[in-house]
Amino acid sequence: AKKLNVKRFSYISTAFSCGFGRKLVYEDLHPEPTFDPTLYTKTKRQTENLIIKSGVPYVIMRPSNVIGDSKTGIYYGKPYGIYQLMHFAHKVGRGSRKDNLHVIAPNIKLQVIHQDHFQDAMEKVFRHAPPGTIVHLASEYSSLITSRELIDYWVQQYLKPSSIHYYDSLADFPMEDSSLTRKEKLFVEMTGVNNEIAGYDLEFDLTQLKKMYSDHEHFPKVTYGSLQKCIDWYMQKIA
Repeated sequence: AKKLNVKRFSYISTAFSCGFGRKLVYEDLHPEPTFDPTLYTKTKRQTENLIIKSGVPYVIMRPSNVIGDSKTGIYYGKPYGIYQLMHFAHKVGRGSRKDNLHVIAPNIKLQVIHQDHFQDAMEKVFRHAPPGTIVHLASEYSSLITSRELIDYWVQQYLKPSSIHYYDSLADFPMEDSSLTRKEKLFVEMTGVNNEIAGYDLEFDLTQLKKMYSDHEHFPKVTYGSLQKCIDWYMQKIA
């Protein structure tokens, strides 16, 4: 990029490059966190540092978890995040009725952004963000629903168990409980990283993105109804 004398080097990072250690995450160079949930978040932060220190005119975009379209629920990405949960549930045979269901679902806001909102925000960044900008592509914090609200809808609508046991974190899950089946434990193990990330209450500074929206009405938001559409579309797809 330096040799080509580019006017702007655009890099897609992740909002979770901050790691864990603070709630409010600013649009600046991250300090080293208390710890990282994955190697992915760590290497994203390292790459941001390389770009900024290189001297190239940069724009760094940090999207949160991308989910389906806010109007139709359609999702074109790979089964990560909430889709991984539903995908693994289907894969290990949890799609059938269970008398008792054990789920990790923290009562904490889930940081997601709809696919169409992400596309719109990304276009605004390309059009309006000057070099030297770091911008979070995330939804308005006050509009987000909790992980438990999302999973509760999915469970009640599609699994319909007679009882549900919720846990706030992987550490709270009784993995040594002999009454739990291997499938129940496998399901929790396979979704452990995402459950851990969902267990941290992060709020992303949206100062740069708000500068690019002329009206508050169309700013990226997530509602209980829009998340329902995403779940319904995906469950019909894998049925």
